[in-house]
Amino acid sequence: MKTLGLPMSLSMFVLLGAESGCDFPASQGEAGTDSDASSGGNNGDSDDDDAIPTGDGESDGGEPVYGECGDEDLPVVHHFGVLTEPQTWGPAIHVLDGFVAVTAGLIVEPCARIELAANAALDVFGGAASLSGTADGPIVITSASDNPQPGDWGSLRFDSTTVELRHTLVEFGGGTGDGAVEIAYGTTASVTDCTIRGSGGVGMHITGAAEIVEFAGNTVVDNVGRPLVVPAEQAGQIGPGTYAPNETPGIQLLGSDVESDQTWLAHDTPWVSLGGFSLRNAGGSAHLTMAPGSELQLGANASLTVDTGGALSLAGTPRDPIRVTSLTSAKASGDWGAIDFLGTSVGPLNEIRHSVLEYGGEDDRGIVRLHPDASVAISDTTVMASAGFGIQAADGATLREFDGNVLVDNEDGPLAISAEHVATLGAGTYAPNVVEGIYVRHSVLDHDATWIPLGIPINAPSGFDIRTAAGTARLVVDPGFEIGLGDGARIDIGDNGALALVGTASAPVRVRSMKEPGAGGDWDHIHVRSGSIGAHNSWSNAIIEHGGGHFFGQVWVETNAELTLDDVTFGVAGDGCDIEQSGLVTATDSPYTPCE
Repeated sequence: MKTLGLPMSLSMFVLLGAESGCDFPASQGEAGTDSDASSGGNNGDSDDDDAIPTGDGESDGGEPVYGECGDEDLPVVHHFGVLTEPQTWGPAIHVLDGFVAVTAGLIVEPCARIELAANAALDVFGGAASLSGTADGPIVITSASDNPQPGDWGSLRFDSTTVELRHTLVEFGGGTGDGAVEIAYGTTASVTDCTIRGSGGVGMHITGAAEIVEFAGNTVVDNVGRPLVVPAEQAGQIGPGTYAPNETPGIQLLGSDVESDQTWLAHDTPWVSLGGFSLRNAGGSAHLTMAPGSELQLGANASLTVDTGGALSLAGTPRDPIRVTSLTSAKASGDWGAIDFLGTSVGPLNEIRHSVLEYGGEDDRGIVRLHPDASVAISDTTVMASAGFGIQAADGATLREFDGNVLVDNEDGPLAISAEHVATLGAGTYAPNVVEGIYVRHSVLDHDATWIPLGIPINAPSGFDIRTAAGTARLVVDPGFEIGLGDGARIDIGDNGALALVGTASAPVRVRSMKEPGAGGDWDHIHVRSGSIGAHNSWSNAIIEHGGGHFFGQVWVETNAELTLDDVTFGVAGDGCDIEQSGLVTATDSPYTPCE
């Protein structure tokens, strides 16, 4: 009788906790059985050094070991080549000296032990397979070596079949560099209460054409590769278990699409995607929810795309945030791409809460990108260390909620947005970043809005328009808000639009150059057109400076346009003038220099 011979690193696990043994028959009595006690290296000695552990959880050396199935001598059965008849392997030592294929179904009974020689493998192709041990009678699939090592034998492969694995230990396989257990090509598998350890490659490899119907209570540890490789579409089937430690951490995701609603649990090792994936179902729903405490690591060039019919919920909690980060250990800005929300995704379901998104933004992309017509709510989330902006939102995208966020250490700044998005920005932390200020591209604000101070300015290199064809577009800018404008930029207040700068003596509203220090003529002017709503063009406790880059001064009030000034300070104007007017300007405590 042979001991399990576990190396020190693996013998630290008490697996399946057998309390009582199985009763073994005196002989197997089936074709191919070798009942000679000397066969297969089993000499029938009762010497303690050769005995199967007694079930007390310790070997002779005091190390924890796998539970036992009895103390009788076990018959030895050798299996060879391609087996075309249905197989039932009972309580015995089943020896595989080379490649063995089973093509008509396989049943392995509790307390069976399968030993594979160097480079041997077992392939179950077609038919159904059941390897169903019990807590007291586990199945053991192991190396035939007296000194077992990771990768001693090849793989246990299930191909185009249905398989049930329960209370089974698989150890020291993976010699091909793939999984010690491979679920391949259209196989439907249920795996519960199993242990896979000591693989020379990954623990279990599940191909894209396989289906996992149950996967829970498993222990996949001490493998040279990752514990699991699983299609992204099947990741929601991976239930609670132990998936660490392994030499290479992380459950690796295969494939490019998630096509169904599912939840990815938080495990003791992260989810890993080398090339990224999409949430997509053109005719249905592909809503992915990542559970609190889960972590997703993305490789170089990898992005997560929320596409047609898809939705993403990163629903962390203050105690258990979700993390999306770089796969590399020496993390740096731009290590991965972006989380892209497309306009065809299911906007009302897209949310990012209590999460940390870091080290993305490859090729100057934002870590989060909203494409036209996309919608997402973002709250209590940290977005940091992007090689571009932290978050980008295109014209027509919707930030349904944006509050309590921290956007720091991003190379191009915290946000790149349209004027329509500024009003959705709530209180949060928007600095420090390599480039300070919220970037506002040239765009049209076409609805009523209020801008609250954010602690940093908005920077509009090309300015923005305030107008609408229907309804009103009245912009109210609260005390302490600062607007930076770039070369040649203007604020254009057009049809049905209005601008109210509502500062206080201690917190004035400021419109100035983006440059530090600013100079007269750095930007063009604020254009108050005749179609604007004159009664709402009212500025108080405001500072207007560094404009006048064109010949209209810093402010141009057209014929039939109206502007009211109260405690407004003009300074450092290009060409020395502040207001070009043919319309009505009512000024109180607001001296200015008219343009000739």
